[in-house]
Amino acid sequence: MTTALRSIALSIVLCLGLALLALVPVSKADTVTYNFTGSSSAPGGDGLSFSFQYSSNGFITPDPQSGFFTLFASQLNSCTNCYVSTSIPSIYFSDQGPGIGAQIDFTDVQNFLSVFGFPSGALNNAGTYTSSDPYNSGTLNVSVVSTPEPATILLLGIGFGFLMLLFRKPLAVPGAGR
Repeated sequence: MTTALRSIALSIVLCLGLALLALVPVSKADTVTYNFTGSSSAPGGDGLSFSFQYSSNGFITPDPQSGFFTLFASQLNSCTNCYVSTSIPSIYFSDQGPGIGAQIDFTDVQNFLSVFGFPSGALNNAGTYTSSDPYNSGTLNVSVVSTPEPATILLLGIGFGFLMLLFRKPLAVPGAGR
């Protein structure tokens, strides 16, 4: 088999391999990060400022029965003035839908609960949201970062390998070209 035929056969095999890998479903891995900063100025409140950061694989989903998704301080990436307990959550997320909207309830270091209201869907859509509560001002930033799956990285590597084969220098064959 000549070098040219071998190169063509190898290229066909690589193209078929790439085509087969392209048919493999690739799942999407998203890391969703919730950054929150706020303060409470409600009458009878403690006036503290607080913040937290929480990351998860995908958007949070409140429990269908309770309507809440709860987090303890130990589950958060970071937290300022969070209530630390093994029985009382620091953060409660809920989305009551149109009319009421999304809500974050924050239990602070003095075990005081502050409620922050956001537009409906704020917990499940990337963006920056401002609390609509007149006494509790806060900002919620929801960001999504997609990370490549191993199959995607493999496809990329095979593609680069194919390009290297296409643009490589031909091998010098002794005695050829006479």
